[in-house]
Amino acid sequence: MKVQHAISEALGDVGAMLDEVVGKLKELGIDLEELAPDHVCYRCSSTVEYQDVCAMLSQQGVLLIESMIGGRPISTFQLHGALEYDGWRIGCIEVPCPKEGRAYKSGWEHVEFVVCKEGEHKGNEQLLLWKEKYPHVPWDLRALGKEVNPDISLQVSEQHSCKFHQCPLDRVIEKEKEQKLFVPVPPGYFSQLS
Repeated sequence: MKVQHAISEALGDVGAMLDEVVGKLKELGIDLEELAPDHVCYRCSSTVEYQDVCAMLSQQGVLLIESMIGGRPISTFQLHGALEYDGWRIGCIEVPCPKEGRAYKSGWEHVEFVVCKEGEHKGNEQLLLWKEKYPHVPWDLRALGKEVNPDISLQVSEQHSCKFHQCPLDRVIEKEKEQKLFVPVPPGYFSQLS
């Protein structure tokens, strides 16, 4: 299902990735009624592309945070107008800068779903309970132990995946800012890469 939005015009149709993910989740018998997608991730192949995409997204939304995660900057934008897909409203886009020395293909990479209701975000207990409803699914549990925003994921295809976490990303970022849990991008980070 094509997503009509200026962002899909600029970065390619996010609907194609969402179609693939939704198809796989249905095939696995995962109840889509209990899921709420809160953000999608656009992967950049170069630092220059990352900066260009961030500049474009700053015209379409508000930068919530740009911080160092896994040794490189990641930006998250809250859109002025949500991406709409089959009744879902996706309000945020995450854009990771490529790690130095690693090759990435540009394009939509993953969608992340919130699996808990408001107020159920403590620890990762609710996420574990939700996962147990689908024991037949080949979950990737490597990020379950993260201190901030633990998640489980499912590889859908070579380029696309979906992740499941307990708390909407904008609230995670709010908490990170309040508790100073984020690492700012060092001054001159991008100029040293040139």
